[in-house]
Amino acid sequence: MWKSKIRHYILIAVAMMLVLIQSCAPVYRPNTVFTPMFDRQGQFRSMGSFGNNGLNLHAGYTITDNLAITGGMTYASDVGDPGETFFSEIGAGWYSAPSVFRVEVLSGIGFGVARATGTYEFISPQTIEARGVYGRYYLQPSVGVSVAMVDLSLSSRAAWVNFFRFEETAGNGREARSISGLFMEPAMTLGVGPESFKIFGQLGLSLPSRSLEFDHLPVLLSFGVQLNLDRRD
Repeated sequence: MWKSKIRHYILIAVAMMLVLIQSCAPVYRPNTVFTPMFDRQGQFRSMGSFGNNGLNLHAGYTITDNLAITGGMTYASDVGDPGETFFSEIGAGWYSAPSVFRVEVLSGIGFGVARATGTYEFISPQTIEARGVYGRYYLQPSVGVSVAMVDLSLSSRAAWVNFFRFEETAGNGREARSISGLFMEPAMTLGVGPESFKIFGQLGLSLPSRSLEFDHLPVLLSFGVQLNLDRRD
């Protein structure tokens, strides 16, 4: 009897989550957090992943034993809805690799365009369309460990998102304005495989510092592969 009640409650919770996911119009989709886990000069790291935030590609190269450059792009398109996001970024950072431990601090700037639609149930159904052009500045400290065939890292990305032009249409009304906000985006990344090629998964959150006028993805889940090359190999 109690097992049946538990299954009933689980189904209700899943249904509520699906309703929330389908009803929102995430005009800001945070990209996958890039955690290359560098440890020496002359390394090239590339990552490709896919998740609820779309297709993500990242790459980075260490120009010295402590400095690196990075870049990435993201593309997402909703199935059945006119929602789409394109985002690209460049950055640089500092890293250190004492023994098996890794410490990284990356920072950069990115630009994106996005549009999304959502249906909200309040008294009567209402469809809202949102679109905008935005820039994002981020600071991302990470710590991790690399042991045998396992890489584990914890990151905390602070992202300042600034929509230069944000438009929202509800019914016959349209409003264009600029909106900005700070997001804290912690993430945990687990990679498994040999040093040259790893399969990884990442779970993260995107938490705004205050209530904002645009929707975003609050939970990030992605899976992918990482290719590691070393010029000394």
